[in-house]
Amino acid sequence: MPMRAALLAALLALPRASAADPPPLAMTAADLSTLIRSPLPAFVAFHPVGCAAACASRLAVWQSLAARLRGVRVALGVVECADEPEACASRKVSPSDAPVLKFWTGKTFRRYTGPLELRQLEEYAAAKLAELPDATKAELGFAPAAAGGGAAPLGAAEMVQLRLALLALGAGLAGAWLLVRWLALPWREEGATMLLVGSRQHPTERVPARGAGEGFYVFRMCGSSGEMVPVAQMVVEAPNIACMLAARGQERGRGYLLHVVCEMDRESKLGKGGVASVRFDASTSPCLADSGGVELSCGLTCALCSLDAISPGPGKGNFAERYVAAAYDGSLAVLKPERKQPRWTRPSTWRSPLTGALELDFSFHAGEATSSGASASAVASVLVSHATARSRYVAVADPRRGQLHVCRVLVDESAATTIGSVAMPPGAHPAVLAVHPSEGIVYVLCEEGILAFVEVSHSSPPRLLSHLSLAANSTSPRPTGEEAEAAAYTPPALVLTRDTNFLYAVCGEARGAILALSLTADGKAASVLARTPLDPSADACVAAAGLGLVGRREELLVAACPAAHRLLSFRRDVGSGKLTRADEVQCPSPYTLLPLGWPPA
Repeated sequence: MPMRAALLAALLALPRASAADPPPLAMTAADLSTLIRSPLPAFVAFHPVGCAAACASRLAVWQSLAARLRGVRVALGVVECADEPEACASRKVSPSDAPVLKFWTGKTFRRYTGPLELRQLEEYAAAKLAELPDATKAELGFAPAAAGGGAAPLGAAEMVQLRLALLALGAGLAGAWLLVRWLALPWREEGATMLLVGSRQHPTERVPARGAGEGFYVFRMCGSSGEMVPVAQMVVEAPNIACMLAARGQERGRGYLLHVVCEMDRESKLGKGGVASVRFDASTSPCLADSGGVELSCGLTCALCSLDAISPGPGKGNFAERYVAAAYDGSLAVLKPERKQPRWTRPSTWRSPLTGALELDFSFHAGEATSSGASASAVASVLVSHATARSRYVAVADPRRGQLHVCRVLVDESAATTIGSVAMPPGAHPAVLAVHPSEGIVYVLCEEGILAFVEVSHSSPPRLLSHLSLAANSTSPRPTGEEAEAAAYTPPALVLTRDTNFLYAVCGEARGAILALSLTADGKAASVLARTPLDPSADACVAAAGLGLVGRREELLVAACPAAHRLLSFRRDVGSGKLTRADEVQCPSPYTLLPLGWPPA
């Protein structure tokens, strides 16, 4: 741009044409042929047949332009098409009522299409000369310095102003776009952790009425302080919520769809005994809403796990959004969402409720039970122990026989096979499971306070490595009467930290305290690190039915105490694993805990 301004300034600085200036050079076909063989630039005006009047009025313009160009030794020739028809035909100049100006670059002709006025022609000439190589400009004797001292700075200043204007325009457009985007998006609150709590009526309660203020509860966890702030609740009839899993909603990751096992009360026959679906979106009111469900024909559902809880990496295949539901009689079924309708035909963009997809039958159903009473169920807990690209391996805790079963589920082939079973230590009834995702170790916590370490693999039956008695670490007095009944009904609880360094358990005679266990590097052994009473000031035994780790670094641990109608939170030292009491809130019969990040990632 500065070079072009300098060339234009040089042209304007040349003397203007006077009456004494000679007319432009008249060119013949031979002259045009000679010009084409020359590497030097030139301007050629063609006067087509039929433009006598217009061409005559342009002669003064050609004369002035020729004088300017002659100052830099660039010629301007005029070809009269009436006299040189072949020359005009070779340059594809057709008869018209206006002259045609072309620029010879030294290699090809370029046609000028602008106004035939002197000012515009001078600018066009300056632009074309600016495009020439420096060697050609030197040969023409044109020096940009001849433009004078004030021209170049003026061009640079104009360029700076233009750039600033463009930057201001771009910044304004970007700001407007961001404002529109911000106004169009839904309000997103600051990140937090929501704790969803499911109720389960305790049989020792004085008032047997169901649905009185029980169901789902939502609490906001306030940072590392451990404070639990009530947010919302959804009261349901005959809650008996045994476990909860969550899948993210479809639209922009907003909200969750909870898959909930509503355990049927085997004495009063309350509840549906199936898997219900509940929508949860903290940005709406109400934030909890029923979304349907499924009842299983194989039996009364008591446990649920996601087949995609452990994935070997890419290629999840048909395991995404697949779940295994377990019934009291040992039956298993694979569940999947309903077939999705086209987006424009359904009002909601939430994932669909689950439906029964495949009922599985295993050989471990046969045989006599080794116990009765509290352990009369054939299934207490299920989870995915390990995975391959085509299959998932499901561990099933069977308290009736005192065994842990491992099955292989192939969703693509709609088949399942039993890998094997392993017996727990004598007199132990497995109740709750946790898995070490990288070492192939399943932790089995039994009702009697025995923690078993079981090794699982793809090709061989499970193998019991060792076991640890946690009841020996109890310093609480043995509960009696109603306390004993409450403790017997409250199942053990077990949770493994994400870094696989610590286990936290509540079980057996130590149900009044949380035991922190430190795992070895390979996860195959553990030692009791600390014992934290649930409520050292309480006269009665406070038993916990559920444990949940909360926070990005799992710096909080929450315990659900259904008989005491309380939620207890503890601050957790991530390095040492030790717990410190943080907060306590009232909650009707809390049983199942599900921490969820909000908003969903």
